[in-house]
Amino acid sequence: MNGTDRRKQKAGARPAEAYLLWLFLGTFGAHRFYLGKRHSALLMAIVVPLILSFGLFFYLLPGLGVSPLLVISPFLIWWGVDALLIPRWLTQVKEDQ
Repeated sequence: MNGTDRRKQKAGARPAEAYLLWLFLGTFGAHRFYLGKRHSALLMAIVVPLILSFGLFFYLLPGLGVSPLLVISPFLIWWGVDALLIPRWLTQVKEDQ
């Protein structure tokens, strides 16, 4: 996809779509891909499933006593901060048009 196509795609960025992607596919960084944050989206798509896998592993491991909530809390924080950053990213997308 060339630069012109990317600009056209970003020009249509809407808050409702960004938040729906964040809510349902935020684990895979879909909202970041949608808003043009490709590098951090790719990082999120790789790291978050690993964090969630470790949380499940520690939950299923008998006798360890580690709460899965403790293990997945970095993901929950990252996901929550993204909800607060979406309006700023939408503003940046509109300014880049």
